[in-house]
Amino acid sequence: MGERDGPSEWKGVLLYKMIHSKLQRGNMKGKRVKLIKFMDEEDEKELLLRKTRALFGKVTPTTEDQLTREFLHYHVHTSPALEEVVSIIFEQALEQPDLGDLYARMCARQVKKELSSNDNVSPFSGILLARAEEPLDGKEEKEWQLEIHAETDEKKREDKQNELSEAQLKFRQRKIGYYSFLGHLRLQSLIPIRIIIACVWHLLKTVTERPKEEEKHRADEYSIECAVVLLEIVGQRIHEKAAEAASIPALKT
Repeated sequence: MGERDGPSEWKGVLLYKMIHSKLQRGNMKGKRVKLIKFMDEEDEKELLLRKTRALFGKVTPTTEDQLTREFLHYHVHTSPALEEVVSIIFEQALEQPDLGDLYARMCARQVKKELSSNDNVSPFSGILLARAEEPLDGKEEKEWQLEIHAETDEKKREDKQNELSEAQLKFRQRKIGYYSFLGHLRLQSLIPIRIIIACVWHLLKTVTERPKEEEKHRADEYSIECAVVLLEIVGQRIHEKAAEAASIPALKT
């Protein structure tokens, strides 16, 4: 042992050697050895979040099934970091709009596993629903615009305006990813239809609600695009449900 090794270090080494020696002698053969946990709760949370972030960053159509099985082994519904895990999934969906259907299917398998093994209760589903009900607003974009308006230096104002233009493009891409993901969550029956209706209503406000000064009014084309994306994903399912309702005699007019 070097001079820098404290009591905790050499005790840990002795413990490891003792367990390893007994395993080699066969004294613990056939028994499950539960090692002392050296990580505290915060360390475990951080490890889970790193693993989740890395896993969802590798999801593709070809890796979906394998990585879903790996994700299920994380038992995220038992972790204090569950909310952060769901936030990571949403963040990944915002960054990768084309993979929203894969992420939604992975979420559905997580919920299915919980319902079958946890007395028909799914903590993951509850957190997912709460996260889906949080609005995606352009708060940062609005604050940036106010900052530009307050800037008196013409050069700085121009630089900030250029930065804002780049940020706006990224925000709009994330906005499409957000509503696309909600649509796929609906297809997996993970969120109720009321959330989709509320989203469409919100996105089309600039079309359905006319201000008093109508000549200055401009429809928000990016919100309209998001509404179209959302309806393209869930529209067929809504049509099918409407057709089913129409076929029930008691509901016919």
